Amino acid sequence: MEWQSDRLKGRSKPRRFYRKAEDAKRLPIIRKLAGQRPTYGYLGIAALLDRKRRAADMPVVNAKRVRRIMKGNHAMLLEKHTAVRKAAPMAARSW
Repeated sequence: MEWQSDRLKGRSKPRRFYRKAEDAKRLPIIRKLAGQRPTYGYLGIAALLDRKRRAADMPVVNAKRVRRIMKGNHAMLLEKHTAVRKAAPMAARSW
């Protein structure tokens, strides 16, 4: 029970970095998709990646894994979407 007392005192081992061998294979595809759609976040990129993988009869990739890959490689959001939306004319609004 020594490890429990160490954890309670804040002396636990730090966690290791997240790395998996398959992630290196998926990174170029994710970068290509993110380059084509720079305003997409990780969920949009994960959906596009899943669509491609289903078409190729391959297993889908979890969105959390796509987020970790993108976050670890500084590709979360390549371009901010800063367009200003114009308000609809009064006649087009529905109350």
